[in-house]
Amino acid sequence: MTDIYPASAEAQHLRSWASRGPRHDPAGAPGGMTDARAGVRPGSAAANELAERHRASVGAYFDCAHSMQVCLGRPFVTDPGYRAFYDGVAPGLAVWLRDVVDANARAHGVDPEAAVWE
Repeated sequence: MTDIYPASAEAQHLRSWASRGPRHDPAGAPGGMTDARAGVRPGSAAANELAERHRASVGAYFDCAHSMQVCLGRPFVTDPGYRAFYDGVAPGLAVWLRDVVDANARAHGVDPEAAVWE
């Protein structure tokens, strides 16, 4: 069977993704969230602003509806690798970030329990 996705195309795809990295908003990065979360409760205006900045940083790669952001946020807690990464940045960061994303989604009419990738 012939590989229809040649290595050169894969390399180009990876370079394309890597070139987008500098556009990433620091508030969407774990360290930015760690600094910002002190005293910020999920569902507050400040937390919703952080969730929107996170969603915008994802938007550098693809359109990200609130329901999609919820789907992206689930593994922060459910996947051991993601959870270890975020909680390694700051204890409790994984749950806090997921809760911020979920609360912001609710504010935009999305039920996090029923959110789907759209």
